[in-house]
Amino acid sequence: MGVGARAGATSRLLTGLLLAGALLGLAEAAARLYPPPDPLLPMAGPSDDADPGILLRGSPWLLWELQPGTHREKGHTVAVNRLGMRDADRGAKTRPRMLVVGDSSVYGFGVADTEHFPAVLEQGAPADFINAAVPGYSSLQALNLLQLRGLSLAPDVLLVGTLWSDNNFDSFHDEALLAAWSGWASSQERSPLGTARGWLQNSLLFRWLDWHLRVAPQGERAKKTGWIVGDEDARIGSRRVPIARYAAALDRMAALMQGRALFLILPNREDLAPPRPHAWNPYRETMRRVAARWGAPVIDGPAAFIASGRSPDALFLDAMHPTRAGHRLLAAAAASALHDKHWPDQPWPTATPSGDLTPPPDPFEGQGGETGGNTLRGTLQLPAWTGGPIRMEILPPAPGAAPFASTTLQRPGPWEIEVGPLPPTALFRLSLDPDQDGPDPDDPRFLIGPIGIPPDGRVELEVE
Repeated sequence: MGVGARAGATSRLLTGLLLAGALLGLAEAAARLYPPPDPLLPMAGPSDDADPGILLRGSPWLLWELQPGTHREKGHTVAVNRLGMRDADRGAKTRPRMLVVGDSSVYGFGVADTEHFPAVLEQGAPADFINAAVPGYSSLQALNLLQLRGLSLAPDVLLVGTLWSDNNFDSFHDEALLAAWSGWASSQERSPLGTARGWLQNSLLFRWLDWHLRVAPQGERAKKTGWIVGDEDARIGSRRVPIARYAAALDRMAALMQGRALFLILPNREDLAPPRPHAWNPYRETMRRVAARWGAPVIDGPAAFIASGRSPDALFLDAMHPTRAGHRLLAAAAASALHDKHWPDQPWPTATPSGDLTPPPDPFEGQGGETGGNTLRGTLQLPAWTGGPIRMEILPPAPGAAPFASTTLQRPGPWEIEVGPLPPTALFRLSLDPDQDGPDPDDPRFLIGPIGIPPDGRVELEVE
């Protein structure tokens, strides 16, 4: 082939590549005009006509997300914007912004829109504090939310408050469900295909094609939230997010923000009691190690709550959801950390990681809870009992959660059940079988709780 022929072939190749790039650009722009629909999920969680509770919908990319709109929740009006965040719809950026990710303790379950700590931080501050926390979210879900929507808001700083969902022993692994639903668990998936998917997930065109070619044909199954899917499986006695993946997800969020991040160690009621080993301690230590690797501030929620001298009932609605007084303490602790960084008065400097990330060992993994095992015991009073066995199941107080312990009683009276860790709070589900013909839809059922579990594990149950 002569020089002229080769030059002509090169010119045609370049022209073809430019044309293909232009067509892809047009297709991406068109996809933004016609984004893929989200599979809607009817109300998930405790509900009645007057106060329906948290409204969620399924998402093949996030497992579940908040339903945009306004609704009543625990006696408060909750507003969710078009991005599925408990926040107003923000316009063009006009001042510094912080994005906050986490689970229901950060979202502000049980308090008003003006009372969760991101909203308290924004009051009178020359910056936006956007609450992107979602009940039940793990670090992997928060990472995907950051990549899919959060970065588009151009946050200057990211506050990460994911803990309870990650360390929870449940009936599913987040990574497996995310991989099954979306085809990409996260950009941390260690394979060439995973790397490609992690890059492609930022393209709305890719998500549009993925929706129409793969997700939509699944029909109703795509509408289920992750915990409903997981509830179809037996409990696996493993963390939702193993500790190494938790460390990697936190590290990735810090990397996406170029180190402009701070980390919140969430408190719970147990922090106000005498210290003892807990299943979440290795995850708290992991968060501290990630923060140290990036030179990022750590907001010590437990220390702030202990130092306040307030009672557990003054600071917590239940085992781990702060009251409005608790949220004010978190806001004060966060404001102190921000003041030390001179933000938002000065730009938050970027950072690079220092050293390898090695999470601590997790002595509880695979045990379904803390080592040694514990016993829940008490007395059941059940005037409605007329004979037949009583099935007792103990569940975490979360929508769709699977029982972590159960037993069958022959009559009301004393009972005891062996469990792994003593849960801070639990629901008790009773199913009667007066005909002694096995479980059927007509059997009477009772749900008691949530009930706080004392350190001695003794719980007295009474059904009116």
